[in-house]
Amino acid sequence: MTLAAEVLSDVVEADGYLHKLLAAEAVDTSAAAPVMGVRARLLPLLRNCLADRLLAVEPTGAFVKGTAIRSCAHLDLLLSIAPGVGQSLRELHDLLFSLLYASGYSPWRHGAGINVRVQGYSVDVLPGYRERLDSEEHQLYLPGRDVVVRTNPARHSAHVRSANRLDETRILKLWSKQHRLDLPSLYLELVIIRALAARSSPYVSANVSTVLEYLRDAFAHAQFVDPANEGNVVSDLLTPEQKRVVAATARVALAAPRWRAIVR
Repeated sequence: MTLAAEVLSDVVEADGYLHKLLAAEAVDTSAAAPVMGVRARLLPLLRNCLADRLLAVEPTGAFVKGTAIRSCAHLDLLLSIAPGVGQSLRELHDLLFSLLYASGYSPWRHGAGINVRVQGYSVDVLPGYRERLDSEEHQLYLPGRDVVVRTNPARHSAHVRSANRLDETRILKLWSKQHRLDLPSLYLELVIIRALAARSSPYVSANVSTVLEYLRDAFAHAQFVDPANEGNVVSDLLTPEQKRVVAATARVALAAPRWRAIVR
């Protein structure tokens, strides 16, 4: 066997392993998926609290992007709310947190959302003020930073799907979760898109390796902005130390002798 043939054989074997992982981590994201019943369970409670200010409750995030993985799947529900006179987003966030607690759930704040378990599923409730009825632009509150950001979750989903890097994203999300990295999904997705913009392969394993190299070499000092609002600097979501941990973990992964030692 020639060296080129041997290298190709290794890549094909690696891709076979990763595709088996992807199949094992597959998630039903259809409208008929059991997890979608969570929306119906929460809707009466939310409508009772918000009345006609609640414009819509729709899935967003990984289930819409196509990047969900079974072992750490959770459903993001965007609450599209008409702004209330005299009520800030912070007050709205606190109101919904108290409502969910009083209704028997055990809420905790997670990014821009409030996480609860409903019918055995992990759900992030994301309350946001819709800026206009004819727009998908929303204002979201980030409790950890005590700031309000303007963004467009629908545009995030379109941006990720159009990049056509869903397999690589699902593998790297699994890697990130297994190594307990504090790496927000949108941040990781933007990294993957940039890393593969100028250098990509038809093989998932080669592309994942390319992204790991980017995380090792360039990630810590690179700036990433929200594709829906350049004023939101997504890379500011992690501290320099958190970024160094991500880079160091990628370095270890690239030195691993086999893929099973990287992600499983």
